[in-house]
Amino acid sequence: MERVIVEVVAVVAAAVVKIVAKVVAEVEVVVVVVVVLVVVVVEVVVEVVVVVVLAVIVVVVVVVVVVAVVVVVVVVVAVVVVVIIVVKAVVVIIVVVVLIIIIVVVVVVVVVVVVVEVVVVVVVVAVVVVEFLDQQQAISFEHFRWNRVGACSIATEQLFDGLLYFDLCWKVIHFYEKNKDLYILFVDFTKAFDTVPRQGLWCVDRLCGLAAGSYRLRVVVVVVVVVIVIVVVVVVVVVVVVVAVVVAAAVVVVVVVVVLAVVVLVAVQ
Repeated sequence: MERVIVEVVAVVAAAVVKIVAKVVAEVEVVVVVVVVLVVVVVEVVVEVVVVVVLAVIVVVVVVVVVVAVVVVVVVVVAVVVVVIIVVKAVVVIIVVVVLIIIIVVVVVVVVVVVVVEVVVVVVVVAVVVVEFLDQQQAISFEHFRWNRVGACSIATEQLFDGLLYFDLCWKVIHFYEKNKDLYILFVDFTKAFDTVPRQGLWCVDRLCGLAAGSYRLRVVVVVVVVVIVIVVVVVVVVVVVVVAVVVAAAVVVVVVVVVLAVVVLVAVQ
């Protein structure tokens, strides 16, 4: 009986051992499979993570590159716009300055031409007046003829002409009546005309010559004064015009510079 129990136990134990061995073998297979699955899953996860990280890196790099390219393009465009604006402003300033210089030169030339023409007209008028005075004085005593011994033969009509001429001279120099020297000459002439004809005729010539010379001097003085006044007025006008043009040019340049600065600031911002 005991033998049978022992055998049964041995059989059961052997069966249990076999079952356990099979279970262990199957568990080992399961463990191996699980381990393999875990490894595969881990590898897949790692690869996915790597791919995701790489994708993120690529996206970030692409975004950075695009932003950098956009920034560079914007900066280049802004620089080009600013350069164009600056060039246009410089061209405008140069054109304005050139136009101002041309206007100043034209104004100065016109003023100088007008001054020259006015001076020429004044001088011509003065010359005409002087020539008129010379013609008025040109009436001479050529009809008085002196012989070799100094005697004087004066006909009645010649004497009448001479007196008319003297009267004309006296009217011309009436403003010299208070001049002592000329009055003495006139007195000497009236006293000596009959007794010393040569001296009397010299007195008449002297009086008329002084009168004509005085008128010439007055005409010359008036001409000089007129020319000086004209020149002063023209110089003042030219100075005023030049100053006004320079001030206008300065205002234009300042306005252009301010506008340019504002445009550059806006473009930079």
